[in-house]
Amino acid sequence: MERNRATAGGADAAELAGLSVEMLPARHGDGLWVEWGPDDDRRRMIIDGGTKAAFGYLQDKLNDLPSDHRHIDLLVVTHIDLDHIEAPIELLRTPVKGATIGDVWFNDYRHLQAGEQSVDRGGKQGEFLAALLEHREHSWNKAFAGGAVSVPETGPLPRHQLPGGLLITLLSPTPSKLEALTDDWKKAVDEADFSPGDRALAIQLLEQKMGPIAVTRGGADEAPRWGKDSSAANGTSIAFIAEYGNQRWLFAGDAHEDALREGLRRFAREAGDDDRVRLDGFKLPHHGSCNNLSPELLDLIECSHFLVSSNGAYHQHPDEACIQYLVERNADSPTRTHLAFNYRTEFTTRWLDDPNTTSTFDFDEKHQ
Repeated sequence: MERNRATAGGADAAELAGLSVEMLPARHGDGLWVEWGPDDDRRRMIIDGGTKAAFGYLQDKLNDLPSDHRHIDLLVVTHIDLDHIEAPIELLRTPVKGATIGDVWFNDYRHLQAGEQSVDRGGKQGEFLAALLEHREHSWNKAFAGGAVSVPETGPLPRHQLPGGLLITLLSPTPSKLEALTDDWKKAVDEADFSPGDRALAIQLLEQKMGPIAVTRGGADEAPRWGKDSSAANGTSIAFIAEYGNQRWLFAGDAHEDALREGLRRFAREAGDDDRVRLDGFKLPHHGSCNNLSPELLDLIECSHFLVSSNGAYHQHPDEACIQYLVERNADSPTRTHLAFNYRTEFTTRWLDDPNTTSTFDFDEKHQ
């Protein structure tokens, strides 16, 4: 079955029985637009948004909707890295007219303490986003009673059903992954001369930086460094499986390999899957980096449709060795590996002539 189509905005979307997943041109980051439901009652989720420079594309998506149909059921900000969080900050700072949000999933500094109550420059951006959520009085982690969006070390995986029937099963982060970010977050905020949780000063600094708040890699011939991501911020990524009808997608943010691996094993046990989790699509973690994947993790899934979101400007993502491994492991399968990229770059076009793959690209370099 063909799983890709070009949408009105020129963006590629994988559409499966009423579920569509579109990668926006989010520069070197992630910006995913997910829709489900019948034509007369489409529901929507936004996952991250990319850098500040990519905000315009997210803004255009909302403006293209009728003014009375601009409701987002869920905004997920997976973690605090700038290539994921900056566009959501802009979305809350300068909201699109008529746009509303049902719930926002985002882990603030107060959620890092053992995953209950409570890197680089990301900690400061995390404070900015948290301050905006309170300033705008948005629903925030409502599905988790205001607590951390996290997976307990034992017991059932958290599940939440969104309006319209999209079922989300959380795989990451665990409380220990959240707690590991505490020191880096506090250091980043201390260097900016304020304290975690100082919302008033965060708003003041945000306006000084961005203006007033609107009213209202390695090559394929090198040994892959599988599962070696040590970034505490990436480790806090909110990753989940979304199910609609008989379709199942994994949205991995920049989550660590070990968290995804353990989450998939738990999901398989709870879902009654024999040995592999069947997926219709997998948004690869950390833009297709070997550091966030492994052969052991990939052995836990049955999937031939992979999404890579990045223009490769930083770290030359995706890793050639990672994508080549995905292609080769499916070489004997009757279903060819399908690779969906949101950018056509030197790092993504090398598989065009591979007889074992099909590839789609949404944006050329003018969108970078």
